[in-house]
Amino acid sequence: MRVFQLYPVGEYEFLTTEDEDDLEQLGELDATSLAADWTPVPVELGTTDEDSGAPLLRADFPWLGSWSLVLRDQGIDLAGPVLDSFGELLPLTCPDARVALFNPLVVLDALDESRSKLVRFPDGDLMVIEKYVFAQRAIPERSVFKIPQERSGAVFYTEPVVDELRGLGLAGLDFKLLWDSDAD
Repeated sequence: MRVFQLYPVGEYEFLTTEDEDDLEQLGELDATSLAADWTPVPVELGTTDEDSGAPLLRADFPWLGSWSLVLRDQGIDLAGPVLDSFGELLPLTCPDARVALFNPLVVLDALDESRSKLVRFPDGDLMVIEKYVFAQRAIPERSVFKIPQERSGAVFYTEPVVDELRGLGLAGLDFKLLWDSDAD
């Protein structure tokens, strides 16, 4: 089994929030359903490189962060059904495109803490996970999930889901391998 995380690719468009509090709100998704009471957060599409001013490539998945998957137009239409059984799409307000944030709702107690590399605060609370090792038996073959140790953090994708998303031919999305049970 192989588990992946989102990874930015190339020079593609990105999203920013108009308000810092909104970015914090989007970063605190904790695998709780929000669809019933969701108010779309205003965002802007970044279409030029902040350093050089060069135009960026159009993205079906504009980058916001590794903890969030944002879908735009065709990404919503094609990838939405792939992700549907693992969470919900929350609309965002953007003047230049139809965009939505994927809110994963699956939490799996799949982290093998004894074999992972964890850094803890002096009081014992988790600070950061430097190396992930998962309990393979706790993860369905096809899944998008979070772990209880990082409910507001990382989102994990199993290889069949990654292959399906890559196979859609959409732009601006890639994944990096985080854990491979065969290499463990």
